[in-house]
Amino acid sequence: MKSNSESRNELRLLLTLALPTVIEQFLMTVVQYVDTAMVGHLGAEASAAVGVTSTMVWLSNAPLYAMGVGVLAN
Repeated sequence: MKSNSESRNELRLLLTLALPTVIEQFLMTVVQYVDTAMVGHLGAEASAAVGVTSTMVWLSNAPLYAMGVGVLAN
């Protein structure tokens, strides 16, 4: 059984390793919002195109990120 300090050290390490990924995902979301705001004045079709494209980029990147995490964890 692990001691309390070992558990805290592991949690601290996990959070330290996860922080860059969390920041990167946050920044990707901000970029999607900025893209939408930039083309928002062009009309509904342009806004819809940004929305569809953002979703497709997220869907195509999600499996790649998951494989990357799996490879690094191995």
